[in-house]
Amino acid sequence: MIGFISIPIITHLMPPAELGKFGLMMSVSFILIPVISLCADSYLPVAKSKGKSFSNIKKSVYVLSFLLFLLSLVTTIIIIINNSLSWLLFLLPLFCWVRAIRVAQQSELIYDEKVNLFGMSNIGLSLLTLAFTAVFLKYISNDSYSRLLAILLAEFLILILCLKHVQSIKSSSFDSSEVKKIFKFSLPLLVSLFPAWIVNEYGKVFVSDNGTFAMVGILTVSLQISAFQLQINAAVYNAFLKIIYSDVNKVFSIKLFGSIMLILLFTTAMGAFFIYVLGEKFVSAEYKGFVSITLALLVGVYFQSMASLPALYANHVGLTPWRLSALCAGASVCLLFLHFYVNIGDGLMQVAYVYSFSMTTYFITLLLTTYVYHVKKNNY
Repeated sequence: MIGFISIPIITHLMPPAELGKFGLMMSVSFILIPVISLCADSYLPVAKSKGKSFSNIKKSVYVLSFLLFLLSLVTTIIIIINNSLSWLLFLLPLFCWVRAIRVAQQSELIYDEKVNLFGMSNIGLSLLTLAFTAVFLKYISNDSYSRLLAILLAEFLILILCLKHVQSIKSSSFDSSEVKKIFKFSLPLLVSLFPAWIVNEYGKVFVSDNGTFAMVGILTVSLQISAFQLQINAAVYNAFLKIIYSDVNKVFSIKLFGSIMLILLFTTAMGAFFIYVLGEKFVSAEYKGFVSITLALLVGVYFQSMASLPALYANHVGLTPWRLSALCAGASVCLLFLHFYVNIGDGLMQVAYVYSFSMTTYFITLLLTTYVYHVKKNNY
């Protein structure tokens, strides 16, 4: 709810074109965040569940993460110099690194069942982001860099909070023997980022190439609202994380799978109802048409949320390439429909339909792949 409240402030203080530029920067962060962290938010819960020198593993992940951050920072500086861009662009890799570590810390809170702390950190992040965004856009500048600086500062403060409540790495040491394991786990997920980026973010690039930054801004608003709904849905399956990892075969039990499916359907339907009834009253008229676009995107959000269940199964059994295969199927559908069936002159609804259809393809492919393996493994 707090995240959604920030949308009216953003849309009334930022013109669609600037929000479109910000949306494209977030498209870059979609890949850069997990690359910098080596998918630590997925790896650390698995490592902790196996209970083998977790503090050393954690420190090894964060040392590698810092080195990757420095590499991304140098690359960004070179891009700035070669293209005469604003030096404020260096904030982007810094934001990605801070968010990557914050998300990894929160994944540990979830595994430790510190639900109250996890909830407080999310609420605090939303409140701080809302406050800083309002102040920065109004009193500093209403451009994309002010928005980026606002969320960077909020992310940093919540990171400090999380660090106080997770396992410390002060007395641990860098374990070089873990590096190979970390990369072995993360590499398929990192490779899968590219088809995932196509499904989640390429629509904005497609619109920017064939439309205007203002259209990208409208699509960005709808995607941000969809992302808030995705966070709400994530709280549902995160509540079952330890239950699933204690016996991963429960993922495919009718009781557990059906319960999560119905709860996610309810939360997504409630989000859609809220947007349908109140959406246009909160968002600036400059972003005309965003309600119908958002409703179409929420179908994809539901299937993306459902896909997290077979994805957790794939993570636990160490067969992360399955996620890559499923994402490639979704990305292929996305590219095919965008380039051969979508006419941007007819508006953004077709782009939203493509997103949802691509996510549905991803879910069905991953579910079938993991379920077939589950059946064979257990000799059903």
